[in-house]
This record gives sequence, structure tokens and C-alpha cells, in this order.
Amino acid sequence: MKLQNFIMSEERVVELDKRIQSIEYARETKNLFFANISHEIRTPMNAVIGLSHILLDYDLDSKHRDYVSKIETSANLILNIVNDILDFSKMEAGKFSIEKIEFDMNGILENISTMIDFKAYEKKNRFNF
Repeated sequence: MKLQNFIMSEERVVELDKRIQSIEYARETKNLFFANISHEIRTPMNAVIGLSHILLDYDLDSKHRDYVSKIETSANLILNIVNDILDFSKMEAGKFSIEKIEFDMNGILENISTMIDFKAYEKKNRFNF
């Protein structure tokens, strides 16, 4: 193959440069969107979590305590999903770092149980974990 075949015209270089700029603009716009939407979701979710926590300090019967506890757990799960979305955005931008943290396996299993239990309840089933 001749070297001439690999030489691009000036117009082609300009066209490719415009495409690269367009892709970079789209990526920046997407990251900004995720940052803004996550803030808009986090604020009310933190209110739901905070108010649920306050409600749990009251003397509630077991049924209502269970409901409020599930609201709080679900709100925390949604907040974690928003954080995960932001982590993916950070990975794409090359700004993601992995951290080593301890976690509560029983708590994770309880959260899974809560989600499955609610779906089972909707279908008039019972789930024991």
C-alpha cells in the first residue's frame, strides 16, 4: 500500500476535528445532566430518609413501623442507584477511584428481602427470608 493512501485531505481533517468536538460536547453535556439530575433526586430523597428516620423515633405500632422502615430502606436504595449512575459517569470521565470499605452483609440481605417482600405482597404472595 502506498503512503499516499494514508494522507488525509485538509477538509477530512477539519471534518474529523468537528466530529471529535461534537462528541466531547455531548459527553460533557451528558455528565452535566447526570450531575444536575442527581442533585435534584438526592435532595428530596434525603428529606424522605430524614423524615422516615424521625418517624421511627415515635411510638408506632409494628405495622406502621414496618411501613416507615421500608420507606426509609427504599429511599436509601434509590439514593444508592443515583450514586451508582454518577460513578459510571465518573468512570467515563476518568475521574473514578475505587475505595475499600467495610459493609454489612446482613443489611444488604435485609434490603434485598425488603424489595422482594414488597413485590411478593403486591402479587398477594408471602416471602420469608
